[in-house]
Amino acid sequence: MNSLSRLLLLSFLLFLCKHSNSSSPAAYFALSGELTIGGSQHSASGLRLQASFEHEQVQLHWTSQDTQKGTYFVIQRSTDGRDWGFIGGLAMTTPTNKLSEFTFSDQRIDSPVYYYKLKRVNPTGEVVFSNAVMVNTTFAPQIVLTPNPVQAELQLQLPACPLEGCIITLTNYAGQVVLVKELPPSAAPFHTQLETRQLPTGMYWISILADRQRFARRLLKL
Repeated sequence: MNSLSRLLLLSFLLFLCKHSNSSSPAAYFALSGELTIGGSQHSASGLRLQASFEHEQVQLHWTSQDTQKGTYFVIQRSTDGRDWGFIGGLAMTTPTNKLSEFTFSDQRIDSPVYYYKLKRVNPTGEVVFSNAVMVNTTFAPQIVLTPNPVQAELQLQLPACPLEGCIITLTNYAGQVVLVKELPPSAAPFHTQLETRQLPTGMYWISILADRQRFARRLLKL
């Protein structure tokens, strides 16, 4: 972490101290985006981060169960997966025993590739890191998903993937993989579809890996 990131992190911690007696369940601090918090009925284990590039900004999503007062999250970003900087944070000011869903919007996009990860610090001092996720901001415009929300069948327009083909993975919000489709290499953009009729209603993540370029987006099943 560079000196600027250390200074920003210190500012965040001072911000948390100032707002520690707030009646809000969480205090927010964002340097390049916005944070929101909401309830969720899905279950999850550990601290798992999801990311997608939508509407010219990166959307980060994660869940936390039984979050104690004084727990805080640090959001980190990198352009190479090695040097990480602090871009925002969140602290719980009141405890909750339900699964809470958190969203961060990174609106300062000036690089073709970003990596993100979370650090959760509990009141006891225990530190938990999330998985790291990569977002390619130039790859996303080449992919079209329709309709979204979807009922019976999802149509996908995909870019050329001449080297290694394409792998489509559908994951529910509990982190369980519910569908995988592997497609052979293609020298030109192509179209395919996914049968979604049998899936329960709810929110899903669709991940597309094409020649080592990864794309992810939320998908609502009606």
